[in-house]
Amino acid sequence: TKNKKSDPYLRFPLEVGVWYSGATLQQNRYVGGLQYDARGKGFLDFGSRHYLDFIIHGPNRFNLPAVGSYDQYSLSYSYKNQSTVTLGDYGLRFSNLLEYGRFGRGAKYDQEFKHLGFSVFYLQPRFFPNQRDSYGGRLNFKINNISRI
Repeated sequence: TKNKKSDPYLRFPLEVGVWYSGATLQQNRYVGGLQYDARGKGFLDFGSRHYLDFIIHGPNRFNLPAVGSYDQYSLSYSYKNQSTVTLGDYGLRFSNLLEYGRFGRGAKYDQEFKHLGFSVFYLQPRFFPNQRDSYGGRLNFKINNISRI
């Protein structure tokens, strides 16, 4: 059995913080920088229809290649887990078989119906200059809740 927790105040979980990173490079030169980070994700109503997920992480003032030191600004809104709008930085990935290297800035819209789903997107890759801007769409047919064509 599960103990289902309910929040009578409908609190939206937030994480806010500051991040400092520094390193001593060649010729004993010290490089450091400060970034802020704010994140939140959760439902906006008691009926669990409106879901919001956002990330504000920046600014990008480092000349230090470190994991997570780049700026990221993203907003994703979902209605009834059927319609989703994503703006800002996101990873373009349609399935586990396709590449995951297309992280960039753009917009994406997903819509799910009973037996049909579609997605349209635009993405400008950020970290690989040899990749061009991507735009397109996807159409799928649901066989059941797990399988799609």
